[in-house]
Amino acid sequence: MFIAALFPGAKRWTQSKCAPADEWRNKLWQTHMTEYYAAIRKNEIQIQATLWMKLENALHGISPR
Repeated sequence: MFIAALFPGAKRWTQSKCAPADEWRNKLWQTHMTEYYAAIRKNEIQIQATLWMKLENALHGISPR
């Protein structure tokens, strides 16, 4: 009897306007990973620039014979 009483209410039930938790979590995780990889890429570029500057300084210190 209890189960039969639930079905008429199910027809009137409206969907929530909020995004489901799993969609929200996936979007948050994607944003986090995008920022993480952008930071890694920026760090790699800075390391390459530093090495290039050290190489240039080393080459300027060597006098031609």
